[in-house]
Amino acid sequence: MDDARFDRIAKRMAGTRSRRGLLAAGVGAVAALAGRARAATAAPYSVPLGGVCYRDRQCVPSTPTDSPNDITYCADNGQYWDGDFNCCRYSGGRCQYDGDCCGYLTCAAGYCYDFYGPPYPGPYYG
Repeated sequence: MDDARFDRIAKRMAGTRSRRGLLAAGVGAVAALAGRARAATAAPYSVPLGGVCYRDRQCVPSTPTDSPNDITYCADNGQYWDGDFNCCRYSGGRCQYDGDCCGYLTCAAGYCYDFYGPPYPGPYYG
């Protein structure tokens, strides 16, 4: 893109603003969006079972009365449509549907089962 074309586009987008003013507004918008994204990913223990996560600390923890199998991890739940990592449980953990179970485990009768046998992915510690 040549200088004259860039100037025309910048003037059209800016209206009465200078190029520096437009650049400052753009940088401010990017910084604001980055801050929002960081705040969203940093919220500890706020993602429910099956929700998209990036580290174990984001998943809502088990209650003290839950069994050790009900520990919630941030891992691949084997569902291609809901993101790379989701809050899920391993074999023996309680579930409502297959997306609540890690790896390729299946939710049957309210619990995650391994109908395929090992090996399946282990917990992701993030």
